[in-house]
Amino acid sequence: MAEDSETLKVRMLRVTGKNDTIQWFEYRPSFRVDIVRIEWELDTMDVELDSPVADYLLRAGYAAPVAPGSAPVATKPTAPPPAAPTAPAPSPKPKQDVTAEEPPPPPPAPSWLKPSGDN
Repeated sequence: MAEDSETLKVRMLRVTGKNDTIQWFEYRPSFRVDIVRIEWELDTMDVELDSPVADYLLRAGYAAPVAPGSAPVATKPTAPPPAAPTAPAPSPKPKQDVTAEEPPPPPPAPSWLKPSGDN
């Protein structure tokens, strides 16, 4: 599947399940279609998919594009960066007493929706 124009590499943003070796995402592309399951390795979120599937996941917000030639995401945590000196947090501003204006009344119902008085 590598370097094939019919496939696209994406970074999955959602996981619906996992086991000891893989993780997966299940979705239903439309109401009358069976559930689709995408599986990938446990220690990554990058997966290479057929272009139509990848396009759907990108448009639906379930995946993000991966730039060609980008470095893979580090899967094992490394030593944490040294702690930077922190400045004291600013004190919260006191709440101002703001009287909320009442919202305007809803518009009147259309004439075709009003009940007739001849019942």
